[in-house]
Amino acid sequence: MTNMKKSFIYILSAALIFTAFSCDEQLELEEENVLLPEEALVDAEDYEQLLNSAYDVLRGSNGRFLGGQSQIFSDLLAREIDEAGLTGDYEEIYRRNTGFFNGSVSGYYQEPYITTFRANVLLEEIEGVSGVTQSDIDRIKGEAFFLRGISHMDVLLKFAQPYGFTSDNSHPGISIKTEASQEVVLRSTFQESYDQVESDLLQAATLLANGNDRGFGFADEYAAKAYLARLYFYSNLYDQAYEMANDVIENGDASLDSDLMVRFSQGQSDEGVFVMPSLNNQDHRGVGFTNNYRSDVNDPNLKIDSDVYELVASNSDDLRYAWFIVEEEDTADEEIFITKYNGLDYFDMPLIHITELKLIRAESAAILNENLNVAIQDINDIRERAYGSADENLEATASSNSIIEAARLERRIEMVTEGAYLHDVKRIGVLEQSQSVTVGGATWDCNGLLLEFPALETVEGYEGNEPNGC
Repeated sequence: MTNMKKSFIYILSAALIFTAFSCDEQLELEEENVLLPEEALVDAEDYEQLLNSAYDVLRGSNGRFLGGQSQIFSDLLAREIDEAGLTGDYEEIYRRNTGFFNGSVSGYYQEPYITTFRANVLLEEIEGVSGVTQSDIDRIKGEAFFLRGISHMDVLLKFAQPYGFTSDNSHPGISIKTEASQEVVLRSTFQESYDQVESDLLQAATLLANGNDRGFGFADEYAAKAYLARLYFYSNLYDQAYEMANDVIENGDASLDSDLMVRFSQGQSDEGVFVMPSLNNQDHRGVGFTNNYRSDVNDPNLKIDSDVYELVASNSDDLRYAWFIVEEEDTADEEIFITKYNGLDYFDMPLIHITELKLIRAESAAILNENLNVAIQDINDIRERAYGSADENLEATASSNSIIEAARLERRIEMVTEGAYLHDVKRIGVLEQSQSVTVGGATWDCNGLLLEFPALETVEGYEGNEPNGC
């Protein structure tokens, strides 16, 4: 395929997704300026290129999708980031009062739906392409279902109250797009949105069950199951979360790194179950992290809240203490920097990894009060790495409550800057149905913990979130 043809495919996808979001008729494209799908997508190579381009969108321009910005949004809302120095869009998100003109949110919001659009084109067209074997059709469809599923899932976590917020999950979900169409799609219920994400990931796992010979960086059965484990975990469906996490840990290729510092590295980590690989510093998939957190080259845009740091600093034997740099400690000018991304011009971006899955398995087992020996070993594997010894290990007779407490503590420390804590608080709030479950001074069900839909999605009949800044 020529570069000209490739560019037309990319322009077509982006143009259609932009038009689908716009209610201004003047933005409609003239037909002669657009290469139609039947002209752009002719042979098997064209569809492989379109699939690759859908993966490429995951990183987002300047990291504004899964290359950092999605995770940063969650950490801003959870106030895992310090308020000092925040300005503009990030300050607005931190204050939990995002308006629909927030440019960062608007930029983020387009990315998952571009991926979804490209996945939908593949799902609609690939069966009729000549020269593609059935095994390749299954693989391409599996990858497309996976990409659509994780894209919708990320939006669902940011813009909708969690699973269980209403007894029947009839509260508003998100706009679910399952057709390559320019038509505006209004919000589904949460249950409908959840069902679509689950269905896509289950279909991906089934279609990719024979593996993916494209290798590192492309979705396979275990990537789909890992995301299902996360989906079920955040939904308080602990039987299913345990089953999926256990399957990936026991049968997949990923394994726990012995070195704390290599999860975010280039070509050194064994932990990634689904990873966006970076080829060089011009093709860096985690640029949203390095641009905002890296403290060895300039003053970072984002600093860490002291509550997170103190969880580690309270135990001087914790090797994760080296993840933090503190300046002007115990003064009004104190600043805390994260070092996870220092010294890294680029790194492979692990979107889901074995540390997370072991902690999902451990807490799920403890809540179910089953397989406690497995849960204890998962916690101890992580603690022995963190302390360099077994001194902080759980006892073999540890209670379910002790395991739950340990798993939640380790999740918050291990996954600092990875955007998990906000969703942990929400699932715990639903589980305990208690207004005493709070994050950064807000109750778990505060509407301010949601992002507001951007202006490009505000059309007649579309219900927004109206954050209240709580």
